[in-house]
Amino acid sequence: MARNQTQDPMQLFSLDDSRMPLRLGSALRVPSYAYPKWGIPYGSYREESDACYMSEWAGGTKSQVECVRAALAEAGMLDYTNMLRQAAAQEIAGRVRDYEGQVNILDIGGGDDGKVTGSTIQIFDALEENDKDRVGMVIVNPSFAFANAARVAFAKRGFTNYLIFVDKDTRISEILLDESQQIVANVATMHHHAYLDTPFRAVGYAIAAGGVFVSADWHNPEWEHPARVLKALEEDFEWETKGADIDAFKGLYLACSEQAPPLIPEKEASYMQIRQFWQGWAKVRAKAIAEGSFVPEDDIYMLEGHRPVSRYEAVLAVHGGFRDFKSRALVEGSEILTVLTARRKA
Repeated sequence: MARNQTQDPMQLFSLDDSRMPLRLGSALRVPSYAYPKWGIPYGSYREESDACYMSEWAGGTKSQVECVRAALAEAGMLDYTNMLRQAAAQEIAGRVRDYEGQVNILDIGGGDDGKVTGSTIQIFDALEENDKDRVGMVIVNPSFAFANAARVAFAKRGFTNYLIFVDKDTRISEILLDESQQIVANVATMHHHAYLDTPFRAVGYAIAAGGVFVSADWHNPEWEHPARVLKALEEDFEWETKGADIDAFKGLYLACSEQAPPLIPEKEASYMQIRQFWQGWAKVRAKAIAEGSFVPEDDIYMLEGHRPVSRYEAVLAVHGGFRDFKSRALVEGSEILTVLTARRKA
């Protein structure tokens, strides 16, 4: 199956996944440092990769989030989505207490989903009552639905000191003043980027000297090598055209014939857990399609930019000017859910 070279970026470096139990999407979405293993020249296709991120999430809806949570339940996992939101909210509420006077908080990819309280609203709700009147909040999200739901939730709480930008996080430096935020939050947003240097430079631009970046995100090493993805497809799923689709995968991503580097136990655990999630997703997706309740906007794509926590730290240090990294895992023995905090250099 030849590489699709249409104008749609999501079709670049992708195969026909329409018959598969889940959508793979484009290899342009894997971590950029892994590009050569996926047959993509290192440092290339920046704009196209960014467009892939936008094509998946600009139309995000609450039903999409509900499907993800249902997939976690189907896989026998905890509500990881809400665990990340709660952990970030508690961490940020504690950080606000370190400041006197006005505190500005930017939530990248934040908002609300109209069902389970979204990250921005959980951050606000976690604040002490005497802190809520001295906080300003900014949301940057490509999804109008998520952003507008936050507007409704704020209105119910009588909170008006906020700004919402329906835009992508790589444009933060064009829509906010430099060093205007004391705290910047990422809750499960950065893993949608193949290239982290651009969004982390934007974070470094927006955050004041001495300010804190709080990242609560999914981390796993599956996308670092196509052999790991191939193993998951071969062992975890069955479908009618599996033989032909596996052959197409092998023909397009030639490095999958290699053996992927061994993983340390913590990263091996996160690799197995992300495989477990996608098994749950395939079941939930198939059921929704059979019931006629699934729409294209609900789909998510398997290939993503997840990477080990150390990769976040390295890019934040070089491109964002951050130091004093502290991380804690929310799942014992695995870094799949990790809260990472870093302080911008004074």
